[in-house]
Amino acid sequence: MYHAFAHGDIPALLECLSPTIEWEYGVISTDVPWYQARQGPPGVGHFFASLQAREFHTFEPTVFLHEGNTVG
Repeated sequence: MYHAFAHGDIPALLECLSPTIEWEYGVISTDVPWYQARQGPPGVGHFFASLQAREFHTFEPTVFLHEGNTVG
């Protein structure tokens, strides 16, 4: 999943997600497109679409949280 993201392969990333995924950063804002809660792979796709106007130089996950079937 992280490999797909790092290579910009969002469709492959979305295929890894549960149909019932709840995707949020923790901060909810109707003014900031990427700070909105999303449900399901289509919602996660909308999250990544909202980031297209941003420029990223690196992506390095440093912390992983795991509980049951949940990794964050």
